[in-house]
Amino acid sequence: MGIRTSSKSSETLIEELKPYIKEIKKQDEWPGTRLFGHFADVYYFDCQQELKELLISKADRLYQWMQPELLEDLCFFKSKEEWLITIAHENLGVIKTTDRNEILWIREIEGIMIY
Repeated sequence: MGIRTSSKSSETLIEELKPYIKEIKKQDEWPGTRLFGHFADVYYFDCQQELKELLISKADRLYQWMQPELLEDLCFFKSKEEWLITIAHENLGVIKTTDRNEILWIREIEGIMIY
């Protein structure tokens, strides 16, 4: 899932992402964000290996995913539950898991601070 505003670079990105878009919704709320008085386009994607590779190729860091060049507030779901929630402009990310193996794996990622 990702949020965007209209810009030339984001339009180009959306064209590349089109094969993976499942749905676009007008929303005033999504994981980590609530808008007041307006709505945004929220994109839902079919996560596939090709999409993963495309997303990785567009940015070197997770918090680089900000408007207007890229989508913002990426969120990934696992088993229909929020798993990774980001608020890129605040350099904030949350991984929601109780899986011990996942927690141990995440702790090994260089640069991640765990609270």
